[in-house]
Amino acid sequence: MPQAIIYPASAADIALAMRVAHSDRHSGLSFQPRGGGTSCNGQSLGHGIVIDCSRRMRQISDFDPVARTIRVQPGVIRDQLNDYLRPHGLFFPPHVSTTNRATIGGMVSNDSSGKGSRIYGKTSAWVERLGLVLADGREIEVSATDCPQDLRRSVWDILHPHRAGIRQAFPKLNRGFTGYDLLNALNDQGVVDLPSLICGSEGTLAVITTITCRVEPIPAHTAVVAVGYDSLDAALRAVPFLLESEPSAIEFIDDKILTLVRSSDYRDMANRLWGKGADPQALHFVEFQGDSRQQIAERLSRFHDALSSAGANHAGFLIATEAREAAEVDAIWSLRKACQGLLLKQQTRRRAQPFVEDFVVPPEALADFIDELQRDLRQDGVDVGMFGHADVGVVHMRPLLDMTRPEDRARIRTISDRVFELTRRHGGLFWGEHGKGFRGEYSAEVIGPNLVGVMDAIKTLFDPMNRLNPGKIASPAGHGPIPALDAPPMRGASDGAIRSDLLSGFDRAMHCNGNGNCFGLDRAAVLCPSYRATMDRRFSPKGRAELLREWLRLRSAGDQVGLRQLVPGLKESMDQCLSCKACAGGGCPVRVDIPAMRSGFLEWYHESHPRPVSHRLLRHIETAAPIMAKLAPVLRPVMGNPLVQGTMSRVLKLCDLPLPHGRAFQRGLQRLGIKVLGAEQIISRMTGPSVVIVQDPFVPFYDAQVALDHAELLQRMGQQVFVLAYRPSGKVLHVSGYVQAFRKTAERMAQDLDALAGAGAELIGLDPATTLMFRDEYPHVLGSQPKWLVTTFPEWIERRAGCLPPVDHINREYSLALHCTERALTPESAEGWKVAFGKFGLELRIQDRGCCGMAGLFGHETRNQEVSSGLYDRNWREIVEESGKNSLLATGFSCRCQAERLSGARPHHPVTVLLRAFESQQASANL
Repeated sequence: MPQAIIYPASAADIALAMRVAHSDRHSGLSFQPRGGGTSCNGQSLGHGIVIDCSRRMRQISDFDPVARTIRVQPGVIRDQLNDYLRPHGLFFPPHVSTTNRATIGGMVSNDSSGKGSRIYGKTSAWVERLGLVLADGREIEVSATDCPQDLRRSVWDILHPHRAGIRQAFPKLNRGFTGYDLLNALNDQGVVDLPSLICGSEGTLAVITTITCRVEPIPAHTAVVAVGYDSLDAALRAVPFLLESEPSAIEFIDDKILTLVRSSDYRDMANRLWGKGADPQALHFVEFQGDSRQQIAERLSRFHDALSSAGANHAGFLIATEAREAAEVDAIWSLRKACQGLLLKQQTRRRAQPFVEDFVVPPEALADFIDELQRDLRQDGVDVGMFGHADVGVVHMRPLLDMTRPEDRARIRTISDRVFELTRRHGGLFWGEHGKGFRGEYSAEVIGPNLVGVMDAIKTLFDPMNRLNPGKIASPAGHGPIPALDAPPMRGASDGAIRSDLLSGFDRAMHCNGNGNCFGLDRAAVLCPSYRATMDRRFSPKGRAELLREWLRLRSAGDQVGLRQLVPGLKESMDQCLSCKACAGGGCPVRVDIPAMRSGFLEWYHESHPRPVSHRLLRHIETAAPIMAKLAPVLRPVMGNPLVQGTMSRVLKLCDLPLPHGRAFQRGLQRLGIKVLGAEQIISRMTGPSVVIVQDPFVPFYDAQVALDHAELLQRMGQQVFVLAYRPSGKVLHVSGYVQAFRKTAERMAQDLDALAGAGAELIGLDPATTLMFRDEYPHVLGSQPKWLVTTFPEWIERRAGCLPPVDHINREYSLALHCTERALTPESAEGWKVAFGKFGLELRIQDRGCCGMAGLFGHETRNQEVSSGLYDRNWREIVEESGKNSLLATGFSCRCQAERLSGARPHHPVTVLLRAFESQQASANL
């Protein structure tokens, strides 16, 4: 655990920290510079003070489109930089799979690379100039030809006597030797190139404060070919032939990942790529870039010739599918980027572990290397998943281990040693692109003890007191060797100390592997709103999972002192959670589902801490909904009174609560002739296929017209429609942590749904958040997967699209913003709504935006107003106020409420528009 975390806003802040540590009084301090926290090998882990540049050092400046250079602070995210450059037709080429949260500072520190490195090289190839703070607090700037004279001379003195040995020892590979690039730090002219030394140094020599990058024109055209093979061996043996066509990248994935693809959100893409009949056991993604479509066509033609040559020499080729349009290309690369997440989703005790996950060998040796490695691992009973960059011979391997077991933790050593030995024998390197981290002990066997001594001398020059990320890469004089690979404490040992009885309901926290996808800042992504609003990593799914693990460990140990210190911070973190379920969907590789664990934690917490008045009141809000509807004529003017609202804000800490709509829903149903009945009454009156609307505590009582529009549209479509008599769903109970009460409520509701589904009724919900709770939360508290399914409207209508009558095209386009829970748990809903609108002759454009900031109860609590309104301003205000209420649609009740209270415009529900279109079509047909 770190001693502390500092969040600098400038180089001056970092310099101050270094100067304080440089004094005799604080000589024991050490620092771990940190970027996005996405490294796999512990680069930024340690016991010192973390310097987290990701929160406040995020400025982009000094852009020169002519010189093609740009200056960034280290906390700028790679995708953020490319979003800035895209309007100018430029991009920063180095690529990593974590582009939505990996910082440029972290990429420089690791000298990162990934897809496309065969053409574009590593990050260091694109660094023009670096701003640095040295261990003594000095601020300097360096480039390939410019650095302080004292440093230049000292580095020259260390490196020059060993130039011949360095050239002989350093491997001649695309990826090169990572961590203190001695080969390029002193060029052929004898000039010291200090950025080459800093790139890949993992924060051990200096703290990076600015990076001046070179950028490149975006390729005009890109095409990708997905090639399937009957074995991984066949795919890897084809690589040398495919390289003859000069692709910009060749990526591969193995059978383990493809099996997971077939049962994931990517299964439809898989069917498009190779059809339902083919069954590839390995896949290549081969990319070509060019200045024109003609150039792409020529390169694809050469590729197919190379593929034929590979097939003639090695059996195993099955199918090839081309993608040339940008949307198709992006979709294919999204599958490749999902590989790590797919491996992590396996719900077994043994889970994918990244520790031998970036080794590199010459591409022509890759097949033999993998064949030998797989045989060794099978003999040891270790299963693995693999993917990587076949064009440069880099493999990302994930052994499946249970790190809570001592024998599997011991395999970290045996597997690492075996992989290292094999890479050496096949002319490769143990570290290909993810830095060394805690794996530096193998350096001596690669470059020899003399050159390790040179690295130690460089470390001594820059950081003689070993304050900068100690224990990584090299050690200064007098501080002993760097620790062995398996010397640092492992999280699995801590996890193994947690009592199994405490894991019930919290086991998902154990699955978080720190992947960090919840740190992404893409406005179109749904994950994670509370982190984006605060930039505080405690308020992310990763942060909350780590806090929960420590809470479980302390409870298991009976450490009351530790609990008293931890619990207030954990409670604060949980209070900031919007319970949007984004981390239960595809955005989180392991679907960690913090809202489910938050509910359990709140129940535990309030066993010993009093609940706020608002909780005690809102506990009964669902039960009281019908009563409030009857009393609406009295309640509306009272609740709308400013004095009453002020009292509610001060006493109940609630604001802007929606006003009940009275009995409008019931009166409207009477007009339509639709009955509100109990389950048994509905069953007795069903005369054929029937649709039953399952009421929720919100839409029928606070947005009655939307509920009526659902009923009327279904009726006009020829359905026998019933409305199930209202029962509380338990949504508010679950969010507030009344777990036992929620279970009893779910059991009562499930009895009705069981009976209706057993009689053949189709069940449709109104609000997506409640509807999806039936399938997401109910199985957990009921102890089994129900036989019934309450569908959302787009799910229901998409299944019947073929039965809808043809309609004339209406020249009208709408845009739709989905509820964040709907986007997270049923991303296919977007396509369902588009199909429905298309069948009604309407155009629909999906607005991919993050959370609106309301999220049910969250946006009504006074303590959350800054976060709630901030999220709305970031994600929704623009589309609401530009589109207006007539063309922007929203599926979420809370989303419509948020837009009305903060922009004064309440978007329609998409069903309302569909009903109007249906009415218009029927009226035209009757003329």
